[in-house]
Amino acid sequence: MLTVVFQIADGFNWWEVNKTLFFFVNMTPFPFGIFIIGTLFIFYFTYPGFWMFMIINAAFDLFQAFVMNPIFEKLNIYTLKEMNHFLLFVLMMVIAVLLFLYQKWQDTAFKLSIK
Repeated sequence: MLTVVFQIADGFNWWEVNKTLFFFVNMTPFPFGIFIIGTLFIFYFTYPGFWMFMIINAAFDLFQAFVMNPIFEKLNIYTLKEMNHFLLFVLMMVIAVLLFLYQKWQDTAFKLSIK
């Protein structure tokens, strides 16, 4: 999902990636590193509770958007262009909702395939 988000971000000039993965043109290592690990941990400890998932995810996303993002910008990993810190937080929360809905859908599909 984040691969698609990075492609959309490139089209809308949301941010400029300065340090990329060698096999992707404009993508940071973030989607293939800490994001996957963090998402799995949050799901492990909060699923299937939607509100607990959203609260924990919001805390991590606030930290990412307002604490880690300025650090990443100072390290010249990427630079926000047409997006500010708050919109980055909103984007991460939308992604969290989509991931939760996808997981619920997969649970339903898996239960139906077992019967």
